[in-house]
Formats: sequence, C-alpha cells, structure tokens
Amino acid sequence: MDIYRIQTKITKTVEIRNSAGNLVDPSSIVFNVQKPDMTSETILSTDPRVIHSATGVFALTIELDMLGFWAINTQSTDPTESITEYVYCDFDFDMEQITEEQISEVIGVIDLDRLIKLARRIKAVKEHKHGEVSLVIKNGEIVYIETRISESAKKK
Repeated sequence: MDIYRIQTKITKTVEIRNSAGNLVDPSSIVFNVQKPDMTSETILSTDPRVIHSATGVFALTIELDMLGFWAINTQSTDPTESITEYVYCDFDFDMEQITEEQISEVIGVIDLDRLIKLARRIKAVKEHKHGEVSLVIKNGEIVYIETRISESAKKK
C-alpha cells in the first residue's frame, strides 16, 4: 500500500496479460475508484485521465482530494482481469518516516475495514474537539468500536 499527501495527483499503471503472459489490449477496460467516504467513480478507457501507453499498458491519473483509504480497481474483459490497489491519503507526513514494517504492524493488528471505521470515528471526534474512541476486545479480537462525543462539544 502506498501513502500520499492530500491533493497529490497519482498515476497507477496496470499491465493486462493473456494466459501465455503476453501483454495484450483487452476488449474493454474500466477503472473503479472508491474514495474514503465510500463514494465511487467509474472511469472508462475513453476518459482523458486514462493513458494507453503501449500494448496492454494503461495508466490512470487521479487526484487524492480526501483523507483516508482509497481503492482503485481495474477490470478488463478478454482477457478477464480484476486488479485492486489500495492507497492511503494523509494530511501531513514524511514518507521516509513510514516504513513497510510499520504498515505491516498496523495491518497485522487490525483488518483494513476496521481500520477505516476507526479512522472515521477518530475524525468525527476530532471535528467535535472533545470525545473518545474505544475499542472493545474479546478473546483477542476487536468486537466493537465505541465513540463518545462530549456534550459540551455538541452544544458549541
């Protein structure tokens, strides 16, 4: 998983290969981009953000305009391929400070869906300025993520 700053334009390149492993142009290719707020955009090969640079090689350029996890899915027919890549968009960080070991450590403790839910809950509390987010763990598994926003923050 790659990590980027918000408002960064990224280009994701995919290669479509046949069963023999040769690069081939599919009869159709579609990109589905899911933003952190769970909205999706379908991008067709005719979109100017899609570049067909060589036989079987396509690149999609998008701007990360929202904090959180993004899913970029590529689907082609003839040959049939489905490739999903995930990226994380953060507000401010130094890429050199985040290591693959740190990412593996986080993913090893909490699955991606729960991590996204946790990030959204933390964001909601931060927007209200006061509150707490708690994890309930039973038998070594996260079973519940609880959010409390203080009443004083709600009245403001």
